[in-house]
Amino acid sequence: MSEANLKYALCIESIFPGMEYSQRIQHTIDTGYNAVEVWGVDDAKKRVLLDAKERGVRTAFLVGARGFATQDQAKIREELENLKHNIDLARELDCPNICLFVGDRDPNLIYDQSRAAVLDFLGRAAEVLSGSGAVGVVESLSPGNHPKGFASSMRDVISWVREINRPEIRLQFDIYHTAMTDPDVETLVRDNIEYTAYYQAADAPGRGQPGTGILNFGRILQSIKESRFDGYFAWEYAPQGDAIESIEQTKKIQI
Repeated sequence: MSEANLKYALCIESIFPGMEYSQRIQHTIDTGYNAVEVWGVDDAKKRVLLDAKERGVRTAFLVGARGFATQDQAKIREELENLKHNIDLARELDCPNICLFVGDRDPNLIYDQSRAAVLDFLGRAAEVLSGSGAVGVVESLSPGNHPKGFASSMRDVISWVREINRPEIRLQFDIYHTAMTDPDVETLVRDNIEYTAYYQAADAPGRGQPGTGILNFGRILQSIKESRFDGYFAWEYAPQGDAIESIEQTKKIQI
C-alpha cells in the first residue's frame, strides 16, 4: 500500500496575528493551503469561516472546553456545555478536531487530585462527543510558555489519553511544546501516532517556522507519513520575518 499524502493546515491565529480574518483566509488560499486552525470563534469569524468552507478551505481545528483540572463541579458543567456548543459549531464548519484545553493547575489540589479531575472530565467529554463526528484533542504546554499550566508534560498527556482509551479523545501532539520539555520528541511522535488526531508544529527553540530552530522535520514528517496518518498536520508558528516568506520556506520541507 502506498503512503498517504500528509494534509497540512495553517494556524491563521499565530501566522497572521492582527490581520482581518478574511485576509488571513485569502493568504491561506494564495499560498496553496486548504485548511486552517483557529482558536476562539465569534459570530463574525464564523461567517468568514463558513464563506471559506464554500471556497474549499476547511476549518481543521477549533478550541472547545477550557480549564478543567479542577474539582469545581460548576466549572466542569460550564465547560461541558461549552463543548456541546462547539460541537454544533464544528458540525457547521465540518471541523474534525475540538481542542480540550486543560488549563491551569489548581493550587489547592495535589497532582493526583488534578489528574483524577482531568480524567473524569475527559471521560465525560467522550460521552458528549460520541456520535458527533468530531474528536476531542488534548495537548501539553511547555512551562516556559505556560508556567501555570497543569498539562506541562506530553508524557503525562499521552498517559491520560491511553488510560481513557476512547476514540473520541485523542492527542493534539504539539511538536514545539514537546521538544521544549522532552529530549526525544521524535520517538514520542513515532510511538504515539495511533493515539494522535492532530499535529501542531513550530521549530524549537524560538517557535518560528521550520529552519529557524534545530528540529529535524524531515524525519518527523517521514515517520508520520509512513504510518499513513490521515489527520491534519498544522503549522502553528510565529513567523520570524515576513509571514508569506515563512510559509514559502515551510512548504519546502513538506512531504
